[in-house]
Amino acid sequence: MAEQLAEVSRNRNRIETLMAEVKKREDTISERDGEIAGLNNKIATLEGTILGHGDTEKKLGDQMAVREAEIDKLSKTLVSLNQSLQDRDSKLAALGDEMPAAVRAANIGGGDPEVAQDRLKRRIAELTNLSEQISHQRETSSLVGAGLGTGTLLVKPSGSNTVSVIETKQKLEEKIAEAEQENSVLQDEIKRLDEAWSEKLAQLQKSGKPRETAVAAKATSLRRKKTHARSAASPMSSPLHSASVPFKRISAAKARSRKPAAKRSNQCA
Repeated sequence: MAEQLAEVSRNRNRIETLMAEVKKREDTISERDGEIAGLNNKIATLEGTILGHGDTEKKLGDQMAVREAEIDKLSKTLVSLNQSLQDRDSKLAALGDEMPAAVRAANIGGGDPEVAQDRLKRRIAELTNLSEQISHQRETSSLVGAGLGTGTLLVKPSGSNTVSVIETKQKLEEKIAEAEQENSVLQDEIKRLDEAWSEKLAQLQKSGKPRETAVAAKATSLRRKKTHARSAASPMSSPLHSASVPFKRISAAKARSRKPAAKRSNQCA
């Protein structure tokens, strides 16, 4: 009987030990299940991230294709621009021998634009004086035409007045032609100066001197403003374009003076 009780006690202890181990294993399994659930959640999150990265990769691939097309287009444009620059460089090299001579002819090759500016001032002053002379002669011819146009005092114009009117007209035409020629020369001179300044600005830009380029551009703008101001202030425009008006008035005055003379001759007859 004692042996049976000892056997039962041993079995009970063994069962309790097994139950404790089973409980411990169940707790461990529960922990492992929690870890597995967390890992599954992480896997789901990572799968969503991977899908998002796939969409981003697709968008980046499309953008890369567009950029490659733009790069190809810009490469072709760059090739054409390089070809244009090479052609321009070859033309500039061909004109390299002719340009210094043209600049020296314009009196700006020595780097002294004041000389050319002084010469322009002298030309403008000469043209201004010439325009004043033309205006004075125009007023004189207008007075002569008014004398010819009076009705009763002058029955027949004398030969000396007619000759003086013709001479005055010829002188005016000569002065106008001379003024137009001087004006053309002055415009050519201004054009050469502008071209030379543009060439100097281009050289400064190529040499990489932005400060000197800005100063030269400002000087060019001021010089052009002064030139336009002098041209606007000069009275050349009115005499050159209106010098032919007195001639028409003189011709009309001659016609009016001839009509009364013809009427008087008919009445006398």
